[in-house]
Amino acid sequence: MTRRAFAVRAGDGAEIVCTAHDPIGRARSTIAIAPNGPLPRAGPFRSMTRLADLLCDGGHRVVRADLRGFGEAEADVPEATIHEHYRSIERGLHVDDLLSVLETLEDDGAPLVLFGSCGGAVTAVRAAAREPRVGAVVTYALPVVLTGGRGAELAGRSGPSRGLTMARLGLGEGILRGSRGHLLPGALAPWLNAPLIRALRGLAGERPLLLLFGGEDDVQDQLARYGLDHLKGVDRDELAGIGHHFDDPEDVERVAATMDTWLRRALADQE
Repeated sequence: MTRRAFAVRAGDGAEIVCTAHDPIGRARSTIAIAPNGPLPRAGPFRSMTRLADLLCDGGHRVVRADLRGFGEAEADVPEATIHEHYRSIERGLHVDDLLSVLETLEDDGAPLVLFGSCGGAVTAVRAAAREPRVGAVVTYALPVVLTGGRGAELAGRSGPSRGLTMARLGLGEGILRGSRGHLLPGALAPWLNAPLIRALRGLAGERPLLLLFGGEDDVQDQLARYGLDHLKGVDRDELAGIGHHFDDPEDVERVAATMDTWLRRALADQE
């Protein structure tokens, strides 16, 4: 295995910095990893670096990218709270940057796979929906609700304004539950990541898609809450004892092994 750094120019000229983990011999796939929200490409406690090494040992080429304004990537991001940064990423801040990275990857016949965790999972799904070369997608702890959920819509409101907003959000919640997750106008369900859900539904059954969740995390409950837990053509797996982040070395090994096993099956016809 070898590591190499390289830079990519985004559409507006901002420099995106990447690290590639190249296996010995022909790669079984090329896996591009979107960073966890506003974290650098190494991930929390270097979990993404360890994941890339493990997948590379299994024969995959892995590319980790710092995207727009975080890590070593260029471009400024506005001063904001951590929750506001997560919401901007969940709304698609990094999608174009990841697509710029994919454009530079050599097409050597190895299937192209996208992976991301939390906010990076949102980036991966939305990018895959726009890039037909992507052969499969794996996500970990994919949230379908914007960070802060309904609470963020109520922040700063008081009196009659707060009451009206609560009533509107409650109406949206009731309709969503009764319609098995059919999307509503943004004013009724502004806490729901509608573009992500459209991308998720568009990929379901068209390309292999694995949704991984930690057994100690509650983000997967959102799928059932909004009627998205039985999407046809989508595989799901829950890893007991792991939380929203898989930053413990043993947890990283479990995620890597699960991904590798699934990819061997899902990509069998593309190799």
